Amino acid sequence: MPQSEKITALALKIMMLAEKSLKEKSDEKFIVAIFGAPAAGKSTFADLLHQALNKLNLYQTALLAMDGFHLDNHILEMRGQAIRKGAPFTFDVAGLKHCLHRIKNGKQGDETEIFVPVFDRDLDVARAGATCITGKDKIILVEGNYLMLNQPPWHELDQFFNLSIRLDVSLAELRERSMQRWLSYGLSPQQIRTKIEQNDMPNTHYVLENSKEPDIIFTS
Repeated sequence: MPQSEKITALALKIMMLAEKSLKEKSDEKFIVAIFGAPAAGKSTFADLLHQALNKLNLYQTALLAMDGFHLDNHILEMRGQAIRKGAPFTFDVAGLKHCLHRIKNGKQGDETEIFVPVFDRDLDVARAGATCITGKDKIILVEGNYLMLNQPPWHELDQFFNLSIRLDVSLAELRERSMQRWLSYGLSPQQIRTKIEQNDMPNTHYVLENSKEPDIIFTS
């Protein structure tokens, strides 16, 4: 089955699950965790799924990216962690948890707008309040590497998710995608090898070995 058809079928399934859940608890959101290793294609997949859900025109959908909760480069440099940017300990997990709590438990008529950060890859920084989740948004797609980790403090996040989807990509393909990503940023071959061997692949193995089982596995 072509990838586009698989995403459309998945969107239909999510919409049916969301409809059942939201009818039972009309003042809540239906939150979907999309996770997987670095370079698995989570952002692209989430965008395509977002579009497919909105085409169904039943519930309004919004996106929330874990990368918006990156710690600032200045903080990482002070901590000597800049080379590991993107590892689990380089995120504001408590901030993400608080944000998910606001989204999940906000009753209709309370917070009608929740402004959330977005990571700017070109600037390599998170921009605060860069997008908004409104009271009309009922299905929230949350994407990120570590959303379903079974390790603290990440292990507390899955309480907010109604559904989890893991993107499955071979290790060889993940390595190739990482290489192409860093090439696009103009890094030298030595810099790319360092990025992949000292950060990307260790993070990949950590996700694969320490994540909870998903509700759905999507082969990308």
